[in-house]
Amino acid sequence: MTHLTIELPDRLYQRAQSFAKSHAISLENIVLDALESYIEAEEREPTQAEVLQGLREGLQDALSGRVRSAHEVFADLDTVQ
Repeated sequence: MTHLTIELPDRLYQRAQSFAKSHAISLENIVLDALESYIEAEEREPTQAEVLQGLREGLQDALSGRVRSAHEVFADLDTVQ
């Protein structure tokens, strides 16, 4: 396992310590969980190329008449719930 040393603002350190104590979790586990959650969330974000491709596909669908009214979409959503 690799060791990492970081500097935290005092207020953030105090908040993390307080959270760790109130949840009976080690400060190390809080930091590890937070870092892992952050990286996973960032990895799920679409790239700029993926966003642009989605916009292009949506525009092509609209220009080709492959569209539905908002009423139809909301009606379908109501049946899912």
